[in-house]
Amino acid sequence: MALAERFLCGGHAAHLTPDSAARILRQAHIDPARTLPVTHGWHGWHGWHGGHAMTLSSMFTLPMLTELHDRPRDKVRQKEGRSPDPTAAIVDSQSVRAAANIPRSTSGWDSGKKVGGRKRYLAVDCLALVLAVAVTAASVQDRGAAVPLLERLRELYFSVRLVWTDGGYTGSLVGWAAEKLRLILEIVKRTDDITGFVVLPRRWVVERTLNWLMRSRRLVRDYETLPAMHEAMVLWSMTMLMSGRPAGRRPGPFSRPVPRKR
Repeated sequence: MALAERFLCGGHAAHLTPDSAARILRQAHIDPARTLPVTHGWHGWHGWHGGHAMTLSSMFTLPMLTELHDRPRDKVRQKEGRSPDPTAAIVDSQSVRAAANIPRSTSGWDSGKKVGGRKRYLAVDCLALVLAVAVTAASVQDRGAAVPLLERLRELYFSVRLVWTDGGYTGSLVGWAAEKLRLILEIVKRTDDITGFVVLPRRWVVERTLNWLMRSRRLVRDYETLPAMHEAMVLWSMTMLMSGRPAGRRPGPFSRPVPRKR
């Protein structure tokens, strides 16, 4: 109760942009078109009128974990001199082995990576911070799993216009995203004449995020019975990573403290 009261009455809403406020309303299952002000002046929640302001009871329908994750991310983006509302995203996936308790109905075999379990799909911003996450069976193709992920990305972030992906997301998905979601999918391919490890433009950003997740012991292997719980653990991992950045307490992600000289 106290957290919701501080969020609504503590002045934080006055610093929200219209896209950020609309994203919070959609997470709370409230129609932004009937709630956001239609006037040209934007004064935050305190300036709403017409009987459509968010109430305290509707605030509790908001997934608190998503809000706990999104607010530090917006702070980190602002500290880096960026807007809280991203305009571009990078999409990629990672297959992880499943534990013995994972039901077969939600797991599968990734023939490309030779991994049996689940596959997590991430949409991150240019700072490698998670925007959207989806978990499917490892047997699901990238083009099929990208549809709900991009739909979730469009639903939460009106400001995103460009998405970088790898060669697994080619085909009809590019035209579908442009027509249905108004998203431009730019494929970053690896050239055939290059051998060995090569850092690809834009794609290295999401690879860094996947590496951060693998440093969380709970995410090295899939232990969650429900895919939704796996998605929640991804948000928890990123929330812990971002929690110290606005205050400048950590020189790097998951870095150990430097031992003091005696």
